[in-house]
Amino acid sequence: MAFAIFAFKTSAELGLEVSAQQIAKNSGIEVFYGDWESGSALLEVALALSAFAIISGILISYHLTRRIHKLVDLVKRVQEGELTARADVRGDDEIAYLADNLNDLVRHLENENIRSKDV
Repeated sequence: MAFAIFAFKTSAELGLEVSAQQIAKNSGIEVFYGDWESGSALLEVALALSAFAIISGILISYHLTRRIHKLVDLVKRVQEGELTARADVRGDDEIAYLADNLNDLVRHLENENIRSKDV
Protein backbone atom coordinates (compact mmCIF):
# COMPACT_ATOMS: atom_id res chain seq x y z
CA MET A 1 0.00 0.00 0.00
CA ALA A 2 1.46 3.32 -1.02
CA PHE A 3 0.93 6.58 0.84
CA ALA A 4 1.12 9.96 -0.80
CA ILE A 5 2.15 13.02 1.13
CA PHE A 6 1.06 16.36 -0.23
CA ALA A 7 2.50 19.70 0.76
CA PHE A 8 0.58 22.89 0.14
CA LYS A 9 1.96 26.37 0.31
CA THR A 10 -0.15 29.23 1.53
CA SER A 11 -0.77 32.28 -0.58
CA ALA A 12 1.52 34.28 1.73
CA GLU A 13 4.36 31.84 1.11
CA LEU A 14 3.85 32.21 -2.62
CA GLY A 15 3.80 35.98 -2.34
CA LEU A 16 0.22 36.35 -3.52
CA GLU A 17 -2.22 38.87 -2.17
CA VAL A 18 -5.62 37.18 -2.43
CA SER A 19 -8.72 38.23 -0.52
CA ALA A 20 -11.42 35.86 0.69
CA GLN A 21 -13.92 37.49 -1.67
CA GLN A 22 -11.65 36.85 -4.67
CA ILE A 23 -11.24 33.21 -3.71
CA ALA A 24 -14.99 32.83 -3.28
CA LYS A 25 -15.67 34.58 -6.60
CA ASN A 26 -13.17 32.41 -8.48
CA SER A 27 -14.47 29.17 -6.96
CA GLY A 28 -18.14 29.95 -7.58
CA ILE A 29 -19.02 30.29 -3.91
CA GLU A 30 -21.44 33.07 -3.09
CA VAL A 31 -20.36 35.34 -0.29
CA PHE A 32 -23.27 36.16 1.97
CA TYR A 33 -21.49 38.08 4.67
CA GLY A 34 -20.84 40.93 2.25
CA ASP A 35 -24.55 41.77 2.31
CA TRP A 36 -24.46 42.60 5.99
CA GLU A 37 -23.96 46.33 6.18
CA SER A 38 -23.01 46.11 9.80
CA GLY A 39 -23.12 43.73 12.71
CA SER A 40 -26.52 45.07 13.79
CA ALA A 41 -28.45 42.85 11.37
CA LEU A 42 -26.57 39.81 12.61
CA LEU A 43 -27.22 40.88 16.19
CA GLU A 44 -30.94 41.25 15.48
CA VAL A 45 -31.11 37.75 14.03
CA ALA A 46 -29.20 36.34 17.00
CA LEU A 47 -31.52 38.09 19.47
CA ALA A 48 -34.63 36.87 17.63
CA LEU A 49 -33.35 33.28 17.62
CA SER A 50 -32.44 33.53 21.30
CA ALA A 51 -35.89 34.85 22.20
CA PHE A 52 -37.51 32.06 20.19
CA ALA A 53 -35.37 29.45 21.97
CA ILE A 54 -36.19 30.84 25.42
CA ILE A 55 -39.95 31.02 24.76
CA SER A 56 -39.96 27.52 23.25
CA GLY A 57 -38.09 26.17 26.27
CA ILE A 58 -40.57 27.72 28.69
CA LEU A 59 -43.56 26.32 26.80
CA ILE A 60 -42.06 22.84 26.53
CA SER A 61 -41.12 22.76 30.22
CA TYR A 62 -44.63 23.86 31.19
CA HIS A 63 -46.14 21.12 29.06
CA LEU A 64 -43.85 18.46 30.55
CA THR A 65 -44.29 19.46 34.20
CA ARG A 66 -48.05 20.17 34.17
CA ARG A 67 -48.97 16.54 34.98
CA ILE A 68 -46.42 16.39 37.80
CA HIS A 69 -47.93 19.52 39.35
CA LYS A 70 -51.36 17.85 39.25
CA LEU A 71 -49.95 14.88 41.17
CA VAL A 72 -48.41 17.23 43.74
CA ASP A 73 -51.82 18.88 44.19
CA LEU A 74 -53.38 15.42 44.70
CA VAL A 75 -50.84 14.57 47.40
CA LYS A 76 -51.59 17.87 49.18
CA ARG A 77 -55.35 17.13 49.09
CA VAL A 78 -54.77 13.64 50.52
CA GLN A 79 -52.51 15.13 53.18
CA GLU A 80 -55.39 17.43 54.19
CA GLY A 81 -57.63 14.37 54.62
CA GLU A 82 -59.46 14.18 51.29
CA LEU A 83 -59.15 10.43 50.74
CA THR A 84 -61.62 10.39 47.84
CA ALA A 85 -59.26 12.37 45.61
CA ARG A 86 -57.85 10.51 42.63
CA ALA A 87 -55.39 11.29 39.88
CA ASP A 88 -56.50 11.31 36.27
CA VAL A 89 -54.42 8.57 34.63
CA ARG A 90 -53.71 9.23 30.95
CA GLY A 91 -50.98 7.80 28.81
CA ASP A 92 -48.56 4.95 29.14
CA ASP A 93 -45.47 6.61 30.53
CA GLU A 94 -43.75 6.97 33.88
CA ILE A 95 -46.02 9.78 35.07
CA ALA A 96 -49.13 7.70 34.32
CA TYR A 97 -47.54 4.78 36.17
CA LEU A 98 -46.85 7.07 39.14
CA ALA A 99 -50.44 8.40 39.08
CA ASP A 100 -51.85 4.87 38.97
CA ASN A 101 -49.75 3.79 41.95
CA LEU A 102 -50.67 6.96 43.82
CA ASN A 103 -54.35 6.15 43.24
CA ASP A 104 -53.76 2.65 44.63
CA LEU A 105 -52.09 4.14 47.71
CA VAL A 106 -54.95 6.59 48.33
CA ARG A 107 -57.50 3.81 47.80
CA HIS A 108 -55.63 1.68 50.36
CA LEU A 109 -55.56 4.58 52.85
CA GLU A 110 -59.28 5.13 52.33
CA ASN A 111 -60.04 1.44 52.99
CA GLU A 112 -57.85 1.44 56.12
CA ASN A 113 -59.58 4.58 57.34
CA ILE A 114 -63.00 2.97 56.85
CA ARG A 115 -61.85 -0.21 58.68
CA SER A 116 -60.49 1.75 61.62
CA LYS A 117 -63.82 3.59 61.94
CA ASP A 118 -65.72 0.29 61.97
CA VAL A 119 -63.64 -1.08 64.85
